[in-house]
Amino acid sequence: SMGGGGGGPRLIFDNLKKSICYTLTSNIPEITPFLAFIVLAIPLPLSTVLILAIDLGTDMVPAISMAYEEAEADIMKRPPRNAKVDRLVTSKLIILAYLQIGVMQAAAGFYTYMVVLNDYGFPPHILLGLGAANNWQRQPLFCRFSGGRYVDPDGNIDLTRDPTNDAPSLQFPLWDSGADGYVIDCQHPLKNLEGGSGLPGGFEFDEVDTYDAAETLRESLITAESIQALEADGYYYYVPWRARMSPFWNENWLNWDIEDVEAPGGSLGGAADILYFANQPAGLWSICAADPGLQSESKTPAVGPEESRIRGGNYVACDAGVTTSLNAYRKAFFCNGDIEENYNTEQFPDIYTQCAMFDDFALNLRYCERRCDWQCVRDSEFVSSAGRTAENNDDFNQCANIASRMTQKEALHHAQGAFFVTIVIVQWADLLICKTRWLSIRAQGMRNQVMNFGLYFETVLAAFLCYIPAINLGLGTRNIRLTHWFPGMPWSMLIFVYDELRKYLMRSTSPEVFDKATGQVTRVKGWIERFTYY
Repeated sequence: SMGGGGGGPRLIFDNLKKSICYTLTSNIPEITPFLAFIVLAIPLPLSTVLILAIDLGTDMVPAISMAYEEAEADIMKRPPRNAKVDRLVTSKLIILAYLQIGVMQAAAGFYTYMVVLNDYGFPPHILLGLGAANNWQRQPLFCRFSGGRYVDPDGNIDLTRDPTNDAPSLQFPLWDSGADGYVIDCQHPLKNLEGGSGLPGGFEFDEVDTYDAAETLRESLITAESIQALEADGYYYYVPWRARMSPFWNENWLNWDIEDVEAPGGSLGGAADILYFANQPAGLWSICAADPGLQSESKTPAVGPEESRIRGGNYVACDAGVTTSLNAYRKAFFCNGDIEENYNTEQFPDIYTQCAMFDDFALNLRYCERRCDWQCVRDSEFVSSAGRTAENNDDFNQCANIASRMTQKEALHHAQGAFFVTIVIVQWADLLICKTRWLSIRAQGMRNQVMNFGLYFETVLAAFLCYIPAINLGLGTRNIRLTHWFPGMPWSMLIFVYDELRKYLMRSTSPEVFDKATGQVTRVKGWIERFTYY
């Protein structure tokens, strides 16, 4: 009989509904990161690769395990299904999966994402707009501070500079909140060099004479003037001390040999030419060095979310009193401290004089004779352009400060990995609540061994994708701290308790009526059952 078969078609229909509900729920925490990225312009909380890792990896076995779930005890008490109304996917199922459980899962993911970025020096209130124009992890970050202190990588404090009013020195490049300091807000420099199509012939990213402002592979570029404009408004180069205390910190980011590969997908070493223009340049473009009177203004707006930050000021190498426009400019020199005989031509007679003005800028290159490392900067062993000649120029290593960009990059990878892990954690609760549509899990039990294996499988797979070096670099995850597994757990418990309470109230408000004449038991649907029983 059907009863002896555990409900037969009813069981199949029931389990299909449960599997669909489980699978649909994770769609919300997968799509909302992209909506937030587009609407709020925050750094992308979850990559498409990790969405595929959830849909085709961690969710597969748990979803399949629903096929092995036993029938609920009340399955034969239910009236026959009305095929015109009671379909596999109903509005009540969508509302429960998307607008209730899915919203809580998305909140869990965003909470974890913000916790991780905050732990590495990027508090939630500064994130709005920083994902715009593809700037995050590609361009250096400048912030306004209220108090705090500048420190070196060893924790020594700079007693001579106030972060509220002063930029960091080369020897004390990190910002620490101290007792009561905080970051007010942050900006990336405006891209106000228009650039152009094509690539200069014989381009070598480390040789200054191979750059041409009219050939930048269609990329707009930040300039020394956009950086000076930020500093005039109180925004200073930002490398958080909290990132220094992270597992991903590399001290040599403060003085990186530009011939070395940063990481897979990095923009130095042997990267694709496009990355030398799309990312932080290995040097500084200067509009004023090529056009002191700023006569090369184009009709193209400068690229950036905060164009109002570019305004009149005393720009190094510009004529006194000139004011920058909100539009981009066509002319610029590329200055990286390099000394090339071929660049000293009639076309650029003042290039060395003009570019020498930028030797002390934090984002210009340093030239170290021994090797590029923090010690070269700490001990002021680098040599300015005045201390080198065309004959001995090649004896020095070119070193760039990429710490701001790399801390953004690694902090975001850790946050994305933690968001991914949080989805797995809240899916634990989702799987348990989908075991039953009516009864408590206490009545149903945990006898489905395939489901028990699924819980174990998705957890181990998530850890595998985060902690195996070759895998995590390819997927964009990282070996996240153990403590960053925990922010999602209260949300997982909330989801479980919420649905158990929903089912309890549904059972309590839908009384069963026994007909003595026929022996039939019918259920009077209460409000909660009518609107949430899927």
